This record gives sequence, structure tokens and C-alpha cells, in this order.
Amino acid sequence: VSTQSTGQSDAGSDDDEPVDAARAASAAVGVGAANAAVSGTRSRALQDEVEELLCLPENAHCADCGQTQPDWCSVNIGLFVCIECSGVHRQLGAHISKVRSTTLDRLLPEHIEQLRTWGNVRANQVWEALAVPAGVKPTPTTGSDARADFIVAKYKHRRFHSRSRTTTPRSGAGLSALPRSAEQLDTDEGRAQLTRAVL
Repeated sequence: VSTQSTGQSDAGSDDDEPVDAARAASAAVGVGAANAAVSGTRSRALQDEVEELLCLPENAHCADCGQTQPDWCSVNIGLFVCIECSGVHRQLGAHISKVRSTTLDRLLPEHIEQLRTWGNVRANQVWEALAVPAGVKPTPTTGSDARADFIVAKYKHRRFHSRSRTTTPRSGAGLSALPRSAEQLDTDEGRAQLTRAVL
């Protein structure tokens, strides 16, 4: 009797193992689903913020050619552009302009903050501070070559950029507060330092 009882006990223990494994797997799935739900909620919230920024009058047109309803953005410069101009931005390289789709890419909180801080009007007050010669700034129907020439001149060569507003702080003390490298600029504090120096 004692031997049979022990055998039954051992068998019951073996039967419990698949149950325990199933419970653990179910718990893991539950945690994963909860994390996915939180991530999805955050993504939707960020997407809502992007759409809010795009609805602002100052962002209703491409910063470079004036096309309506731009759906791409440069997350480091902080402005919105159309798909045609975004292609030229991408060719500039990420060290000049980091291009993202407002609908296809996952924008990070720091991207949203940069877009909110600048926007098309404020950014162009810096990047087009100097007079752009008549006929040089593209329109939505401008050909690809002329469009590229303008964007390269604007962002790579800084042809229309106001040096006094972007590289000269309000006081000598502010000079030491400017980011000293591209790596430092690509941080929240670096962007904040640059913003304080420009505005």
C-alpha cells in the first residue's frame, strides 16, 4: 500500500509540471501583452502630438517649397517638409538632417520636443534669415534639380543662415554654454543649450 501511495504521489507531481509551465507561459504572455498595450498607448499619444503640430498654421506648408500638408519632418532641425523635399534632406546625410515620416516612422519624445520648440516659421527665421534671391526658393512645382540646389544651399552651405543669430550668444558667457560636439548636440541638454543661444 505504501509503495502504491508513493507512486501515485510521484505521478501527481509529474502531472503538475506541465500545468506549472503553462501557468508561467500564460503569465509571461500577460506581461508581454500589458507592455505592448502601454507601448501602443505611448505611440498613439506621440502620434496625436505630431498631428496637433501639423494642424498649426505655421506648419501647414513645407518649410522649403510651400507644399501643403507636409508629412515628413527633420527631427534634428525641427521642421516639416513634403515628400519631394524630404528626399533631398535624406541625401544631405543624417549629420545635417535626420528625416522621418510623420505617419510611417516611430517618432521619439525628443523628436516631438524639437518639432514643438522650432516648427517651420521659427526654424526658417534662422535658416532663411538672409534674403533668398527671387526665383531661388522652390515652389511645389519646381523641378528636382532646382529644388535640390536650394536645399543644399540652405542647409549644407548655410547660404541664407544668419550666423549672428545662431553662433553668437546674447553674451560672452553664453559662448561657453554652447554644445562643443555633434554628440553633445544630439542630447536633450545640447538642444536646450542651442535653443537658449539662438532665441
